[in-house]
Amino acid sequence: MSPWRASGPGIALAAGLGLVATLAVAAPAQSAALPMAPVAGGHEPATGDWGEVVETKDGVQAHAWVARLQGLGGVSDAPVLDAHHPALPGQPAEQNSGYEVTPLATKDGFPIGRESAAYSRALGNQIAASTGFDKAASKPGAAFAEAGAISIDIGVPYVGSPGSGTQLSTVGIHAEGVSATATALPGKPVDFSGSASRAYFSVLGEKTVTVPKLWEVNYGVRIPADYSRPVFALATTNEQVTTDVKGRPTLDADEQYTYDAEATSGYANAVHLSILGANVTDVTLGHAGVLRDAKKTDGLSKTKATRTGAGVSAR
Repeated sequence: MSPWRASGPGIALAAGLGLVATLAVAAPAQSAALPMAPVAGGHEPATGDWGEVVETKDGVQAHAWVARLQGLGGVSDAPVLDAHHPALPGQPAEQNSGYEVTPLATKDGFPIGRESAAYSRALGNQIAASTGFDKAASKPGAAFAEAGAISIDIGVPYVGSPGSGTQLSTVGIHAEGVSATATALPGKPVDFSGSASRAYFSVLGEKTVTVPKLWEVNYGVRIPADYSRPVFALATTNEQVTTDVKGRPTLDADEQYTYDAEATSGYANAVHLSILGANVTDVTLGHAGVLRDAKKTDGLSKTKATRTGAGVSAR
């Protein structure tokens, strides 16, 4: 996942020495300036920021996940509770966890949090008739993805509270009623939406930043918020990024990220947290990505959507 930096020349950002020691990384001297939008670049594992891109004959695909940790050496960066269209081994069209509070861990067992009623769904040639796991509607040439949870806590590494209070993780995220969706319809630009009823960031058990309920697009968070102290983490809530049909962020003539209002593909993250240092560690919560090749699908733009059964990935 790309670290959050200013558009234009990249701005290096400081890391808090206490956190860096905890994560066993070293930080260079850096500036505390904040950017206005995400940019391309930074940590790019085999599966990129959009998700896992595969070849499809119909020109549509989708990838959604509840959580993902990237860039922490020796820890799997595979998404947790993820759904994919077309369905892949271990990545069905939809997943949900049930209403019990359940621990969250990476595929190799590294603890990253806990959740309740988390879900992900990825549809191709279908759109959602309603959110969650209700009915879907057949729509040739469309792609849809959504992910979220009734309640979720993410920490790096996750350290729970002995009671029901704020988690004790070095850096933590708490969100309630959180969701992100991405929709790609033939003949139209990609569309995103995101929401949360409550969200805040914490450091070692202390709430540091509460996200406004308006849930603005690409809302930037500095951790700590106090500019007199070194910054060691940056976050974006309701992050929305346009991409090309290969899932690569759209760039301007200077090779800097730019939002393309006509793009047919992209992804949204309910929360994207970057813990700074020599190696940026990234966490995404509630990811929804869609790809739509206009050359293969725009001719289907007049096709009327029809209701079907539960959303099932159609190849």
